[in-house]
Amino acid sequence: MRNVWCILICLFFCVNAFSQSTSIDYLIVAGGGGGASGGGGGGGVLQATNYSIPINSNITITVGAGGSSGSGGSGSSGANIGGNGGNSSISSAYGNITAIGGGGGGNSAVNGGKGADGGSGGGGSYDKPSVAYSSGTAGQGNRGGRSDRAGYGAGGGGGGAGAVGSNAPTTHRGGPGGNGIQSSISGNATYYGGGGGGVNHNCSCSVSNGGGQGGLGGGGNGSSLGYGNGNYNNGTAGTPNTGGGGGGTDPESTTANAGGSGIVIIRYLGTPKATGGDITEVGGYTIHTFNSIGNTIFNYRGNPEIQRTQISVDNSTVSVTFSDYVYGGSASATSTLEVADFALTMSGGSASLSSATPSSISVSGTTIGLGIPLSGIPDGNELLTILPASNSSIFSV
Repeated sequence: MRNVWCILICLFFCVNAFSQSTSIDYLIVAGGGGGASGGGGGGGVLQATNYSIPINSNITITVGAGGSSGSGGSGSSGANIGGNGGNSSISSAYGNITAIGGGGGGNSAVNGGKGADGGSGGGGSYDKPSVAYSSGTAGQGNRGGRSDRAGYGAGGGGGGAGAVGSNAPTTHRGGPGGNGIQSSISGNATYYGGGGGGVNHNCSCSVSNGGGQGGLGGGGNGSSLGYGNGNYNNGTAGTPNTGGGGGGTDPESTTANAGGSGIVIIRYLGTPKATGGDITEVGGYTIHTFNSIGNTIFNYRGNPEIQRTQISVDNSTVSVTFSDYVYGGSASATSTLEVADFALTMSGGSASLSSATPSSISVSGTTIGLGIPLSGIPDGNELLTILPASNSSIFSV
């Protein structure tokens, strides 16, 4: 059951109705960047409470894809930097909020080995200790790391939403990805936006734990192999729906690891009042989780919205048009509205009401006509208030 809001109407020329909005909490996580030699940067993370949205209006939720995998950059592996992750957003008539996709990991043959900028920046390529750090987006993420030496220097870790990506710590060992940020909006404490780990430098061998560890929040691990040209890669992709960056790959490897897709989560107090996403109820909140890549519509239905009001020329009746069908009586049945379901009051001006109950009622679809039991001659300063007679007397289903 959704109870109807009250309305205010001025006699003669003045007509006024309450605009309606509600507040939500949100978490927006963009897609993580793909790894190359350096680890992919984590997707940007934004979160807030008590954010105002319009009700009875379509709100577009966008979930970004994880960035594509790059390659190592040495020999015949290919000059392919990791792809940036896709942006995630909430877009309504009240504005757009966008988390920026994580930057791709650096490739030694592209941009001097620098990782791409993004929500969090991608890690730099192997053997490039002087390359500029990639940048994260302020308020969403952090920079990536880079190699520590020009000979046998491993790849840097991708930045995370909560910490920078680490430089390669020593010969043959990739830099760890930066940790993401923890949120409990889903009902469980979960990290999002972790950076991908950098890669082990080629040594014609496998180095135990040579690949950088992925950051908390879905960051993929960098590869620890280094066997020469081909698809030698035991790193991991960013975890889907965390915005984690993909792990880096071997210098001569043709394939690195993709970033993880993003996620958007919305919650509000009370029972479900909206459509869109996967809906759960935890701890007195309704939670809408959007996992699917691309656009989805979220619509907070709320209470029936008053779309139009009109008073007759002789002030004998007022018609009220709602955004939904409304009913009266018991909340468990769609019974017909009666005059006793409404209560009228009037203030200001020279006229008054002879009764607090409408003198008549008519129902035509979503438009309700109410008779005004007016006493005296109005002067245009009267303010008529129409309310449900009780909290459960008027509702929609």
